[in-house]
Amino acid sequence: MTVKKWLPCSMWDFQGLEDWLNEQAANGYALVDWPGFSDIGRIPFEKDPTAPGARYRLEPMDDKGNWKERNELYAQMGWRYVTQIHQLYTVYRCDDPQAPELYTDPESLALTLKKLVKRQRLALILVPLWIAFLLRDGIYQLFTEPAVIPMNIILGADLLLPFTLVLLALIGLEILLPIRRFVLFRRLKSQLAQGMIPKAGKRRYQEPAGFFLSLVLVSFIVFWLVQSVSGRYDFQQLEGPEDWDFPHITLADVLSPAQGLQLEADNGSFQHSWLAPKQYHIYQKGTAVLADGTRQTGFITLRYIRTLSPTLAEMVYRGAVQERLEDFGIYPDINDLNVLHQSVLIFLESREVEHPAFHRLTEILYQFDDEEAPRCVYVGQMGNQVIVLSTSLSQNRQEPLEFLAQQLSHSVP
Repeated sequence: MTVKKWLPCSMWDFQGLEDWLNEQAANGYALVDWPGFSDIGRIPFEKDPTAPGARYRLEPMDDKGNWKERNELYAQMGWRYVTQIHQLYTVYRCDDPQAPELYTDPESLALTLKKLVKRQRLALILVPLWIAFLLRDGIYQLFTEPAVIPMNIILGADLLLPFTLVLLALIGLEILLPIRRFVLFRRLKSQLAQGMIPKAGKRRYQEPAGFFLSLVLVSFIVFWLVQSVSGRYDFQQLEGPEDWDFPHITLADVLSPAQGLQLEADNGSFQHSWLAPKQYHIYQKGTAVLADGTRQTGFITLRYIRTLSPTLAEMVYRGAVQERLEDFGIYPDINDLNVLHQSVLIFLESREVEHPAFHRLTEILYQFDDEEAPRCVYVGQMGNQVIVLSTSLSQNRQEPLEFLAQQLSHSVP
């Protein structure tokens, strides 16, 4: 009958593992095998009447590949092969109390640890490289758009903030574990080389605890992915402009049509998070007949964000500026620039401008090569409010901004 027991020792605790296996043998339990990929810190034993009095010894594994000959040699000495522990140790058992020990001096055992220490040193290099490969997109953004990352965390704090913390915890575990093992294996090798028999470490059940901690963290990531795919935190569609209760601007406000406004698109959406409870996005495109009889087509997009504090608003502002500049460097945003436009987009300039209503305001100018006047994107911060305003109105590109500034000033908490 197989009985599984929780492993109380760490993998680096060479002496502790041996003592624990020998204690189980004294209690009549023989080691069956050592779990591989499925290892959660539960080690299988079976009742064995011959186990009391048996001795277990561990030998650090090296890369020489002569295990078959070595096992035959040890068998002649009375030690039979049992199993391997995670490419770290080979486990041998001896039922003959008269059989000699595998190692009679610590210095010889220290030599066998040399390859093991080298493998742990290699893990110190490979694990960070592996993590960097998996997170390459985020690392690229960290260098190219460092302000966008905190902005996205603030805007999606309900999921992104805990996800970021959990991801950092997982990365920390993956990096700290090989560092810890390397240091402890190196210390063990040094002690053995000096003729010292290391003492067994404290039994803290670190292997099972590490597994369950990783399980909790991975479960949270799965939960995050399910929530993201299910769309629980997606934008919610808004009703028409008559129901918008946040600072906004419409085409009718700036075009002043004499004979009505024909809208081709009229969209509004809402999102919220812990750190930014109000996030609105509107897009209008249409054609108006002006007082002089001319027809004018234009669009307006507006992102309105209210955060919990001006400090958070400043982080969102800087991220929005950087995001817009990066967009212009790669491709124009679908809503803002209408990708059906077949002309060449020309980025003109980006500059911070002074405005009495805003604490910070950036003006970004761009132009299509078949248009006479440039288009404009404004990114502004007023207290804990942030706006991203884009318009194609060329007669007076500051008019929508001034209209919006008046509404913002009445909305300051």
